[in-house]
Amino acid sequence: METQALELSCQAISPAHRVALVELYTSEGCSSCPPAERWLGQAWPQVRFDQAIPLALHVNYWDYIGWKDPYADPRFTDRQRDYARLRNSTTVYTPQVVLQGRDERSWSAGLSGKVRAINQQPAAWTLKVSAQTGGNQLRLYLQADPVAGQNTTPPPKAFVALTYSGLVSKVTRGENAGETLNHDHVVRAFSGPIELNAGNGRAITQLPIPPGPANAQRQVVAWLETAPGAIAQATGCQLRAR
Repeated sequence: METQALELSCQAISPAHRVALVELYTSEGCSSCPPAERWLGQAWPQVRFDQAIPLALHVNYWDYIGWKDPYADPRFTDRQRDYARLRNSTTVYTPQVVLQGRDERSWSAGLSGKVRAINQQPAAWTLKVSAQTGGNQLRLYLQADPVAGQNTTPPPKAFVALTYSGLVSKVTRGENAGETLNHDHVVRAFSGPIELNAGNGRAITQLPIPPGPANAQRQVVAWLETAPGAIAQATGCQLRAR
């Protein structure tokens, strides 16, 4: 594993329609998760940021069975449990797909129709993101602007993530012992909720840049939530050498 040494940057602005946020809760310690991860990678082999933002969020509650997932983050477990509470449930499971803040159990049959339905809705907010690397940090500039004629209350909060695609793990213990797992859209750094300036809708934040293979694709994604599970808009871009 090596850290990307080149200076990278990207910019994005969300379209006039809503972009779908697709969250996969997964774990390397879960034997039923690899098919879901293949689905996530194959459904968006070339990310169309004007249609959907795919995220693979690795949870840590399977680590106890013999394999510690190197991509797991307790914050992702907390986020998944927050979704469960919105369903008046105490149960979390993997693999779980959450589409636009809602549990989506029919993901294996495809979500293209539901994503298109989300894309047909006008957005109440325009989200801009600009990112650039410096050392081992990623500096992000965010701006959320209300769309005239749309309901823009309550004001949103922002979330940002750095995702890696093209990761490979050789698992030696646990339910997937002996398997080589391929991962795409893995959230490797995350921040939120981020308060936006009430006057101009702006925010500046930083994310650490975790180690990764030199050939990994790195994407910056950002989204707005007007309440827990209420995804207002999303956008993203792929980091490239400046």
